[in-house]
Amino acid sequence: MDREEKAGLAQYFIVSDAVRYTSEEVNNVAPGQTVKHYSPNVPCFMIASERQRDRTLHEQVEQQLTQEERDILSQSVIIDYSQQLSRYKEHSLAYRDLSPEGNASKAASQIFDTLRWSESIRGANRVYVPDLSGIAESANNSDQESEALVLAVKDKLTRAASGVVIGTFQ
Repeated sequence: MDREEKAGLAQYFIVSDAVRYTSEEVNNVAPGQTVKHYSPNVPCFMIASERQRDRTLHEQVEQQLTQEERDILSQSVIIDYSQQLSRYKEHSLAYRDLSPEGNASKAASQIFDTLRWSESIRGANRVYVPDLSGIAESANNSDQESEALVLAVKDKLTRAASGVVIGTFQ
């Protein structure tokens, strides 16, 4: 049984062998159909899970970041969830956590406003969000509603970053 079935959402997900995309020339019926639906007006990227919380101690962040990454972060906004990217906070231009305690309901209710906030930060050249694949998988142990909300937060952040996951700050 996969996550969608456990969350009672299997009827809404149909997997086929062929991947199909809507042509750029075809108007979508609703904005939510586009991959970039939640994208801010600043380039946005998802940070791969191996660069997130608990991989190294805070003191090792200094050694792990190149000077180029520090320079990039100083002109970047971080939108976090459950403190996954908190160790980079002091290096960023601006930082906001959708829910430091990992409350998916709170995070889901704040995503759109937080993405719009990121656009308003003067001097911001990039926005970084965490890749929530690991969190979405661990949500299987919680109740169905929480799991569905974590998947919704993951989907919205993935759309904000147009699905682009990176392992370095670039």
